Amino acid sequence: MNENTKPSTYQDIRCFRLEPRYAVGLLDQVQKQNLSLLVMKEGTEKFRSAQSGIVPLLELAEHFPEGLASFTVVDTTVGACAARVFVHLKAGEVIAHTFSQTALAVLTLSATPHAFVQLVREIRSQSGASIALDTGPSWDATRTEPLGDAWLRPGFVAQGWRPARDLGPHEQSPWKALAYQEGYLDRFQVPQGFELERIAEPDLVGSLVCLTWGRNGRLIVSREGGPILVLHDANGDGRYEHAEEFSADVTNCQGLCLVGDELFAVGNGPDG
Repeated sequence: MNENTKPSTYQDIRCFRLEPRYAVGLLDQVQKQNLSLLVMKEGTEKFRSAQSGIVPLLELAEHFPEGLASFTVVDTTVGACAARVFVHLKAGEVIAHTFSQTALAVLTLSATPHAFVQLVREIRSQSGASIALDTGPSWDATRTEPLGDAWLRPGFVAQGWRPARDLGPHEQSPWKALAYQEGYLDRFQVPQGFELERIAEPDLVGSLVCLTWGRNGRLIVSREGGPILVLHDANGDGRYEHAEEFSADVTNCQGLCLVGDELFAVGNGPDG
């Protein structure tokens, strides 16, 4: 991590083979133009998108069939999927406000120059369980850029590296004034007159693949890598508070359809 220069806008930006002020300038440009994705080459804009999610990634792959070598990609939030797309396209540089832990690992192992302001503090497993990702003394850190690429491989002995300091919760850290204000709905764009609302919590349902309506307002859903569930709204307020297993014989379903009393499912069954 190159932290020799502290930019004025994002005081705790983390850079790997990039200059902090250069990265901050591009992040400011994306923020001022309300963009979610920007691609630059030698200071010239080559692609932009205000959409979030998978759509701009698909457009990116279509727009740059030869890849993104020597291009700079600036994103608001980079998760595991986006990071793998950028690496697959051989992006020259990746800069974002927020990285997921997996995204950071993908970009680091590929030796892709990158910079980010915030690393998400937790991820959720397919069952919806939270996994904390706070840094602390169990992490090793150095202010000197390592020579070679041995440090990118498993089994590297971090000789001379020191345990990272645990500064406590973010609200007690020197960078407590820096906050990421987006909520979980901000990554979606809907037409005027429509709105989005969460009707089931991730802790209850986990990561869902598909759904269909059941009887009496119930939802039948497929958990990623898991069973088919039935969600119940006991008090009729439009939010589902209870989930029960409908079937574990077919898992990771990619399609569900209820016809009368019969549920048709496309997924991984007992025989494959």
